Amino acid sequence: MPSSATWSSSIPKTSASSRPDAAVALLILLAAAAPAAAQQARVGGRVVLVGAGDSLPVAAAVVLHRVSRTEQGPVDSLRTGADGRFAFRAALDTAGIYLVSAHWAGVAYFGRPVPAAEARRGAEVTVAVADSSSAQPVRVTSRHLVIGAPEEGITRQVIEVIRLRNPGPASRVAPDTISPALSLPLPAGAAELVSAEGDFSGPAVELRDGRLEIIAPIPPGDAQFLVTYHLDAEGDAALRFDSGVDSLEVLLEETDASVKADWLRPSPPDPAAPVRLAGWTGRAAPGAILVLRFPRGPSRAPRWLLPALVLLLGAGLALATARALARRHPGP
Repeated sequence: MPSSATWSSSIPKTSASSRPDAAVALLILLAAAAPAAAQQARVGGRVVLVGAGDSLPVAAAVVLHRVSRTEQGPVDSLRTGADGRFAFRAALDTAGIYLVSAHWAGVAYFGRPVPAAEARRGAEVTVAVADSSSAQPVRVTSRHLVIGAPEEGITRQVIEVIRLRNPGPASRVAPDTISPALSLPLPAGAAELVSAEGDFSGPAVELRDGRLEIIAPIPPGDAQFLVTYHLDAEGDAALRFDSGVDSLEVLLEETDASVKADWLRPSPPDPAAPVRLAGWTGRAAPGAILVLRFPRGPSRAPRWLLPALVLLLGAGLALATARALARRHPGP
C-alpha cells in the first residue's frame, strides 16, 4: 500500500480552476488562427485548349495576378499537370481583383476576373487557350469614328472605337517579326497615335504609314479598343476599306462637314445626347470608299465639345469592356 500511495502522489494534478484557463488559451489560439485562414485568396480551375467545336485539358504554365489600387502584378506561378488543373493560395487583398493567365504557343490568355469576396470563398475559373495562326480570319464588326474640328488649324483629333471578332479556333498572330497581326486603314492624312486603350493598348498598337497596326496576338472571341490619333486638317480626307466592316458610324464635330459615300445614310440626331453631331451610318463592303468633306475657315464647334466626347466614349468603352469580359471569359 505505501508504494501505491507514493506512485499516485507523483501524478500531476489538474485543479478545477486550471481547466478554464486552458480552455481560454485554446480559444485564443483558434481565434487568432481563424482570421489568418479567412484572409486567404483561393483560386483554382483548369486550362483547356479550344479547338473546332471542342475543348481539351492541357498542361500549361499559369500565373496568378493581383490588381489593386496600391499594386498590381504576379503573385504566384506553377505548371499544371496533364489534367490542366491548378490551385493557388495567396494573401487576400480585400480591395483587389485576381486573374489567372496561361501561356500557350507564345500567347498569354486570361481567365475571368475574380473579385476578392469570391476569392475568399474559393473561386473556380477556366482559362481557355488556343493554337496560333497568321491565316486565322478576324472580322471588323464595327468602327465608330468621331472627328474633331481643327486644332490651331493644323490637325484634327480623331477618336475611334473599333470592335473585332475572331471566330476561332486559333489566335491570329503576325506572320513574321516585322509584320502586324492585323492592319486597318485610316483616313488619308492620319498620323501620330496619341493613345490606345481597351483590349489592345500601349505598344500593342502602332500607327504606321497611315494604317493602324495591331502587333499583339488576337485571341478567339470579341475584342474592342479605343484609339486617338491626329488627322491633317488641310483639305478633305478619303478612307478606303480593304476589308468589310459590319457596322460603320462617322460623327463629325463640325455640323457643316459632310461625308460622301452612297452606301452611307445620315443618322438622325439623338434627342437625349448632350451634344449635337453630324452623323452617318452604314455597312462597308471590301473596297468601299468614303470621303470626308470639311468646311473651309474657322470652326463653329465649341472647344469643350471634343473633350466631352472623349469622356463619353471612354465611359462607354469601359461599360462595354466589362460586358465583353463577362461574355468572353468562360465560366467554371
